[in-house]
Amino acid sequence: RRELVAEFVATGKCDDWFRDWPGQNLIECAENGGRAFRDGLIAEVRRRESRVTLPAPAGLEEARSSESLRRKLEPMVRGLFPPKERETVLDCAAGSVRFLAPDSVEEWIRSANYLSTAWKIAWMYLGHIGAPLIESDVPPTGYSEDSTCYVSLDYFDKTRPLDDLVVHEVAHLFHNTRRESLGLPTSRGRKYLLSIEYFMRETFAYACEFYSQILLMTRRAADRRVLVESIESVPDDRVDAEELRNLLLEAIDARNGWKVIRDSCTE
Repeated sequence: RRELVAEFVATGKCDDWFRDWPGQNLIECAENGGRAFRDGLIAEVRRRESRVTLPAPAGLEEARSSESLRRKLEPMVRGLFPPKERETVLDCAAGSVRFLAPDSVEEWIRSANYLSTAWKIAWMYLGHIGAPLIESDVPPTGYSEDSTCYVSLDYFDKTRPLDDLVVHEVAHLFHNTRRESLGLPTSRGRKYLLSIEYFMRETFAYACEFYSQILLMTRRAADRRVLVESIESVPDDRVDAEELRNLLLEAIDARNGWKVIRDSCTE
């Protein structure tokens, strides 16, 4: 079965029925196979990270504290949700963030809901600590699934002042999380926290990310417009930079820019 583990580590592919693994029933086979795949993945992570100097970004402990995350995310939650839902959503959002750091990556690999997620975050972690990869493609800097957001240590790279991976990934959480899972009322058209149009989801996430930073950087409307106009491109082909700039310009001129962003991207 070493070959099966090696294939999973390299490609993320495995037999979903775990037919080659021991067990009295499908559940036991899945548990044994899943454990072996995760063990192999973690062993490969440790082997590859041993080849580099592990990053120790200043501010990591503060950034991943519940208090810090709540302070960061509260303005977005307050702007996007009605008062009676804000505390519930903020609790969910602040508790959803997982920083992929040397001291926590193993825990997140083991606790990921799916093997495919464990594989993605393992290589995302390696790709952003400078460890050697199997493929030349650089993994994404963040990843959201269901009500969990994984954030790479690129969060601490401040070369792009409008970037905030935490806000970006939590924005995705809003269209991934079912309202009923948080005890919030649902209706036929309100199954998720926010009903963001599928093809607008990345635009929504970038708008939330950049808008949150713009509000922090300056209070003057003229300065905010300058910051918006400085956005020449976005590192994602799914986002039209001009459309994003226009949305942000409308947001900074509005009384509640968060509402403008939400309504412009809603189904």
